[in-house]
Amino acid sequence: MLLYSTRTEKVSKRSLLTFFIILCALNFAGAQKNALGPEFQAYPTGLLPGLHYERALASEQWAISLRLGANLFDHRDFGPHLSEKGKGFGLSLGMNYHLHGFSQNGLYFGLRTDAWRNVVHWIDVLPQDDIESGTTRILVLQPTALAGWQLGGGQWKFRFDAGFGFEINVITEGEPTGQGAIFLLGLSALRTF
Repeated sequence: MLLYSTRTEKVSKRSLLTFFIILCALNFAGAQKNALGPEFQAYPTGLLPGLHYERALASEQWAISLRLGANLFDHRDFGPHLSEKGKGFGLSLGMNYHLHGFSQNGLYFGLRTDAWRNVVHWIDVLPQDDIESGTTRILVLQPTALAGWQLGGGQWKFRFDAGFGFEINVITEGEPTGQGAIFLLGLSALRTF
């Protein structure tokens, strides 16, 4: 357990460092507008709070987005076990197309891929009424397509979006756990600068 804890700390520190390196690199890429703020997504078995950064490209209709976040979930019995609860941290990288421009209110579409490092605690009840439990560590890739609406004035923009994608367990350390299609609803408050 201590070995994983040390490895998780290293992964978390690397993820945070990678996020800020990409953020700094984008500041020198010549884009015109930036947005930064909290983002919150919910799906039927979990919550994804995070910090969202977006930077408009030269056309101001296209923007690259980054997110550093947490994944808090309770798969209940939707996975192969009777109960699957857990949490993790991750990064997201995406591209958004703003129909009326990055700074304007209106419709936008996006593609995003998340990478989550999750720890799942699972429980099963065996036929003899014995309880079996364990912990699985997984690396999840989550490609998602989004559609949303941006509104607001001045420096603050508020976004509401819906997304559809797939959770894919690419590395599993322990018993297999739930994965598959995912539907998300999101809300963010971004300050432009």
